[in-house]
Amino acid sequence: MTTPGRSLWAALNLLDRQVQDTNGVTCAKVDDLEFTASQEPDGLPILTSIICGQAGLAYRFSHRISRHLEHARRVMDPRVDPGPARISMGVVKRVATDIELTIDRRELPVSTWERWLSNHIVAHIPGSRVGEDPDRRS
Repeated sequence: MTTPGRSLWAALNLLDRQVQDTNGVTCAKVDDLEFTASQEPDGLPILTSIICGQAGLAYRFSHRISRHLEHARRVMDPRVDPGPARISMGVVKRVATDIELTIDRRELPVSTWERWLSNHIVAHIPGSRVGEDPDRRS
């Protein structure tokens, strides 16, 4: 029998939380979650990945909106089906008011579209800290 992990209410403790890299820089938001079935009989599902980005978020709204977002993503990222960006629970350091990771944001599987949105839209919002050197922060 394996040692059980921490029990969380996904909608309350994880969805829509900010994700911070090892330097404390906000780099994503939890848009959806990926689970696998437990190997034990009557076991609860096991959270394996945090899904970030518009590909994961789109289906929480409507299929109509998701089609438009998917079309925009394909213009920026021509792969047939790159899928949403996933962050393995293996790199999660702490779950609190935000999700802290053990890796730098540059190591995350962020798509070209997400990076473009971050650099060209979010970076112009005061206080976003996008593009800020984490070593220069006070």
